[in-house]
Amino acid sequence: MFQENFRPKVYKKYQTLVRKCYDISLDDYKRYTPFYINNLLAEAALPAVHHQPLDQYLWEFAVHNNRIMTGVESLRDQIDILQNIPMDYQIKAFRDNMKNIKAFRHKLLSINAMYADGQYRQLYKSTQKSMGKIRNLMIYDRNKKMVNAIIRMSDEKSSFFAIGAAHFAGNKGILAFLKKEGYKIKQITH
Repeated sequence: MFQENFRPKVYKKYQTLVRKCYDISLDDYKRYTPFYINNLLAEAALPAVHHQPLDQYLWEFAVHNNRIMTGVESLRDQIDILQNIPMDYQIKAFRDNMKNIKAFRHKLLSINAMYADGQYRQLYKSTQKSMGKIRNLMIYDRNKKMVNAIIRMSDEKSSFFAIGAAHFAGNKGILAFLKKEGYKIKQITH
């Protein structure tokens, strides 16, 4: 699927660039979408400060402590979202990232630093801007569904929710929706 979106000469150029910059072979991901490849490259661009991603750590912590786990989104929801991202948007985003890998890496490091510093509003603004025409699909529509799931689950029992930071802030963010529903929000810092 991925390789089919580029002329052979262009694909070879990207293959060489990705191998040089990320030590990843695009040939191993030929059947994936450009969106998936971009996410793979984003993960590879971030420094390996932790031994495992935060979501994996939280999952293993919950398993170790015999917690019941479920999601605020189903796998089907996430697959539907990914399938609705227009292919032309995915290809353009990949090409843009390949045009300037340093800028791509810098943006990722900047977003990562915003998260680490608790600058959720800035992170939200940066993410919102970069989403362009898929903003509703990737952020706003999902926020509404996640808030409904959070309310339903928290009404049943005490719960802990781990959600990507780009979903927190803004008028259409999860925190704003929860406040509108009468929930009190308190930031906890370490």
